[in-house]
Amino acid sequence: MAALPGDIGIRNVPGMGSEPAPDATTRDVHFAVSCDCGASVLLGIEVSLNKTAADITAVMPTIVSVLSDQAKDFQAKTCQEHTLMRMGSTTG
Repeated sequence: MAALPGDIGIRNVPGMGSEPAPDATTRDVHFAVSCDCGASVLLGIEVSLNKTAADITAVMPTIVSVLSDQAKDFQAKTCQEHTLMRMGSTTG
């Protein structure tokens, strides 16, 4: 969280998939971004349990860039677009 810019409204979603299954090779880390209209988007990254802290630190700029871009894309949408996202596909 400390690596993410504070001005884009990304927050950590603790406890959601944070504990890997006994046979898992990755751990999911989830983040959320919300709008004043009540819509939210869930963002996530998957981290291999085989990666070291140095490995993760090396790719942190890319992780931050991707999450920031996704957050900004969500925030750039109108509340009407957020409503359509919440409704999902209405075609049969």
